[in-house]
Amino acid sequence: MLSEVSNQTGLPQSLFELEQLQELHINTFSTEEDFGEDCTLLSILPKGFKKLRQLKALNLAENELVQLHPELATLEQLEQLDLTENELEAEAIRDLPPNLTRLDLSYNQLKELPDSLQELKQLRHLDVSYNQITQIPDWLSTLPIEVLYLNANQLQEAQKVLFNIKTLRKLELKNCQITSLSIPEEPKSQLQELTLGTTPLTQLPAC
Repeated sequence: MLSEVSNQTGLPQSLFELEQLQELHINTFSTEEDFGEDCTLLSILPKGFKKLRQLKALNLAENELVQLHPELATLEQLEQLDLTENELEAEAIRDLPPNLTRLDLSYNQLKELPDSLQELKQLRHLDVSYNQITQIPDWLSTLPIEVLYLNANQLQEAQKVLFNIKTLRKLELKNCQITSLSIPEEPKSQLQELTLGTTPLTQLPAC
């Protein structure tokens, strides 16, 4: 079942009585030309999500979220979470659903990867493009990520950890500040596609 909810009037509590929902979109598709100046974006999620136990995909893109509700962690069936274009900082990203396979945090206010991602042992697809990330933590290599988007961050180096994610197949680093690639002599990843795009990189690693 697919449900789209307008942000114009906020979220009715009756929404959370739809306990068989599997896919829910609560985001802004329109501009003030459609909704007028009274269009209100979500900044904090309301209570009630714990009732949506069948939810598999949740789209909260294009709001003004500054924190997540702890009830999201109870959504054990949730596999896809889209938080694109919000106002989230790393410390605000806690209590994530434990079985996520796909997470989009692009266009937020991240300066580092949230530590809470370490608990996502099913995560296959991660997009943190268009943030302010400067370093990639070593624990990222413990996750089963297959697709990783790091475009338009403040990374100056493609660190070794990126090439030691065993399951990684696709990596994008477009429009970063990368000047060097730190590829291990024996990389553990099974990387098949690498995109560097516009970076200050002037020299590739020697063979």
